[in-house]
Formats: sequence, structure tokens, C-alpha cells
Amino acid sequence: MIDFGAVMGALGLASGIIAILYTRIQAGAARIQAQETAHLTTLQSNSELLARSREIRRRVLAIPAIREEFLSVVALQGPLSELADLLKTESDFERYLVYRDAMDTAQDAFFLRRKGVMTDEHWYVWTKVHMSIWAKFPGFERSFRVAAQTGLIHPDFVEFYEPIFRGSGFRDPATSPRNLTAV
Repeated sequence: MIDFGAVMGALGLASGIIAILYTRIQAGAARIQAQETAHLTTLQSNSELLARSREIRRRVLAIPAIREEFLSVVALQGPLSELADLLKTESDFERYLVYRDAMDTAQDAFFLRRKGVMTDEHWYVWTKVHMSIWAKFPGFERSFRVAAQTGLIHPDFVEFYEPIFRGSGFRDPATSPRNLTAV
């Protein structure tokens, strides 16, 4: 005859072990979800700050009195004087804003890829379509060099992007923080 108490005890033990395993799995999933939520919040915050920065840059360069004040300040500051040279006319301002927006966006894509957020498919499109086309514009290259020289773009991004001006391909920052493998 089967001891009903022993069977019930074994079933209770088995269900307890299953409950503990389930709880651990759920806790791990909750931790991952919290990390992903924190990443998303950081990305959204960075995106909003960049949008605000771009809007401020547009406003600084669009209002003649502020633009003149800005140019008089940067013209006196060594490497920034080259920036003042880039912005001599109204059309130069507009061109510079487009180039800087393209640079900022490419720089964001670079850092997203380096952090493992951007997928292989999107990285391919960014490097083959969006980033590489700008390297063909002489005005973009000059704006890039001035931005790099004056510290307006991150040195890691400069190191990543510079080879494209010499006809080399982009390197994939996702495989190594130092961009050692070619895409």
C-alpha cells in the first residue's frame, strides 16, 4: 500500500522546488527588464538633450545679434577661429548646421553600435548609406576637421570616421572598443 502522506510530502517538495526555480527565473527576468528600462531611459534622455542642443545651435546662428557675438568670441580663440571662417555668410551657417546635424547623428550611431544597441542591419545601412555619403562633400570634411580640432565631436568618433576621408572603410565599433575589425 502507498503511504499517502509520503506521496503528498514528495509532491509538496517538488512543487516547492518548482516555485523556487520559477521565482529565481522571474527575478532574473525582472532584473533584465529593469536594466533595459534604464538603457531606454538613458537613450531617450540623450536624444532629448541632443535635440535641445541642436535647437539652441540653430537659434544662436539664426539670430543676427547672437551670431555676431558668437563669431566675435570664437574668432579670438585659436582653433575656434577656423569655425568662424566656416561661418562667414548666411549660406555657410545653413550648410554648417546640416553638416553638424549629420555629424552628431553619425556620432550617435557610432556610440549606439559600440554599446551594442544598434543591430547589424542598421549598422550596415548607417555606414553604407548615411555616413559614407557625407565623406564625399568637401564642406563636410572641412567642418568635420574643424569640429574634431576644436573638440566639438568625441575623439573616439574622430578616430573611427577619419579613415573614410582617405578612402578606407568603416570599422565596426561593436566588435572592439578600439575599432579593430573592418566592416
